[in-house]
Order: sequence, then structure tokens, then C-alpha cells
Amino acid sequence: MRASAIVLALTGLLGGLVGACTTASSYACSSDAQCVSAGGQGTCEASGYCSFPDPGCPSGKRYGEYGEGGLGGSCVDGEGSSSTTSVTTTSTSTSSPTSSTGEPTTDGTSTSGPLCSELGGACGDASDCCSPCMACEGSVCVADVGAPGDCGECQACDENAACAPAAPGAACQFDCAALVYGDDVADGVYTCSAYVSTLIAGTCGGDGVCALNNQKDCTAAAGEPLVSCASACAKSGMGNCVQGDPAASVTIESVCTVNGESPACGSGCDGDSTVTRACDAVGACVVSDSVDCAPYTCNGGECLSACNNPMDCADGFSCMSKMCG
Repeated sequence: MRASAIVLALTGLLGGLVGACTTASSYACSSDAQCVSAGGQGTCEASGYCSFPDPGCPSGKRYGEYGEGGLGGSCVDGEGSSSTTSVTTTSTSTSSPTSSTGEPTTDGTSTSGPLCSELGGACGDASDCCSPCMACEGSVCVADVGAPGDCGECQACDENAACAPAAPGAACQFDCAALVYGDDVADGVYTCSAYVSTLIAGTCGGDGVCALNNQKDCTAAAGEPLVSCASACAKSGMGNCVQGDPAASVTIESVCTVNGESPACGSGCDGDSTVTRACDAVGACVVSDSVDCAPYTCNGGECLSACNNPMDCADGFSCMSKMCG
């Protein structure tokens, strides 16, 4: 009897050991400490199964092989979370943010864009105001009338905190490159140029533009080209590239023939040939067609078909019986 009891006890013990050696088909976790493998420390995800670092997954983590429901061996979707629950507290501000228009919003959120105050809006200093033409006075954004702001020369801030022409008579610096110097032709190219860039004394006009005091103070030399074209396409006559005119008034259309024939670039005779040519959109003289009149020459834009003298024949041909040959 005693022997039988001992046998039964040993049998139960062996059965328990065998069960302990059986590999589990799934493994649930409740904390990160339970997720350890040869690869290192893992994470107990909110799903209740372990994941381990894997740079091949977008989230950087992959479930272990013992995850249930198809999770085993798959990437953790998005941001995997630990079994440790964190509590987020939301605080409610009692102050109303200021919108980009200087008015508080009604839903406790700010409008898009940088937060700043318009005229009449609250401010701590000028940096809280939306325009460089504003100042902060008495904790309110006001127009800084007469201030330069970021308006530029001969401009100043007005009562609307905007840039406007400054009072006339103020000194300013004028760049001579704003004026036409003159034109020139070289190697078949016509060029209208500005004065070389030189800053000289000027005076602000009522239109908010710096006016030159004395053009003679500009360096008498050509600066940057304003317009260039083929000399055959340059317009002849006065008033096209006049020294002292505003450089901004010079365009290729004002000084050159474009998209058409000019007196020096048109269809007609070119030696013993007829040519079809015209100025293109950039003022280049372009030949679109050419016809060799030999044995006759070209006259009046056409090939002759009979001769009265050798001059009516192309080079190398003679006139006999009204025929070149």
C-alpha cells in the first residue's frame, strides 16, 4: 500500500515536469518586465502581448512569436503602447488668446498664423503689434506716424500703420543706374545702357520717389545694358534711347523692331539671291528663305529672267541675246 502511494506521487510529479517543458502557443503579459528575450528587453503592448525592437517595422517594434490573433511576428501598428497607463490632465486657461486680428477667439483657440495685434489691440511692447509701423502705447497698438518702419527711402508710416510717401524735401540717395546713359553699336549688336551704378545726393518728392539733384554728378560711363538687339533691327531716329530718361521706360519694343521687318532687315536682294528675312521676338535678324537667282542676278527683290547687259547676270555669267549664260 505504501509502495503504491509512492508510485502515484512520482507519477504526478513526472506529469507536472512534462507539462512544464511543453512550448506555449501564446504568451500574454501584464508588464514590460515579462517581455525579455535573447534580443533584449521588450515592451508589453496594450494588446497584452510582447513586442521587441525591429528596425524593419515602421514603428520600430515587432510582436513576439507568441502573440495571439495573428499578432505573432507582425509589426506593431503605429505607436505601440505599454501596459502602464498614463493619465493626461487637461488644464483650462481662463485667459482668451488674441487672434491675428487682435480680437479674442470665442472657442479658446487661436486663429491660424502668427499671433499679433492690429491697431487698437492689446500689447506688452511693439513686438506684439502686427506691423513695423505700429508702436505700443498704454498697452495698446497704435500707428507710429512718420516712423520709417520698413517702408524704404522716401516712405514713412501713416495713420493706418501703412507705408505712404514721406514729406517732400527730405534728403535721399539716388542711384544713377536708374537713368539711361546712351546707346552703342559694336560687332553688329545695338545696345542701350544705363549709367554705371553710383549713389549720389537726391531729394524726396511728394510722390515718395527719390529725385536726382544734378545729373552731372553721375559717373559718365555706361553701366548695365538695358536692351540689346541686332543693329539691323535697331530703330533709327531720336527718342529711342535718350540719356537721362528713366531706365525703366526702355523696353526692347521701344528701341528695336521685333516680329517684323526693319529697313535693314527685310525681304529683298542679297547679292545674286532673293531673301526673306525679318526681326524676331528678341530683335535678331533672321533669314527664313533664300533663292539663288543664277545665272541671273536679283533686282528689286526679284530674280531677273532676261538681261540687257552683263550687270543683269550673276557673277561668272555673261549676257548674250538677252540671256545670261
